[in-house]
Amino acid sequence: MIQGNNDQLPAPLVEGRVGVVTLPISDTVKEVVEGRVRSTVPRETLVKVTGPWVFDREALVEALSRVAGSEARISGMIGLCDVAQVRVRALPAQ
Repeated sequence: MIQGNNDQLPAPLVEGRVGVVTLPISDTVKEVVEGRVRSTVPRETLVKVTGPWVFDREALVEALSRVAGSEARISGMIGLCDVAQVRVRALPAQ
């Protein structure tokens, strides 16, 4: 849950205990629907997730316990955080 807000989700696992290093996007990004360019996506709200990911120990243990039985839906760290409903802080690269 790096971008956006979804009021339908339960409360996040932790506040401020999970983060990932990010870089601003400088390329132009387009939304494509059914093979046609629909619009230009504003870059100001987008970042490139580069890592590393930062979890405190308790946050990682709790996230892993929340996803037990849902491993098939997880293909990476973003998937883990989505399934565990973890709010991830963007940590801008210095």
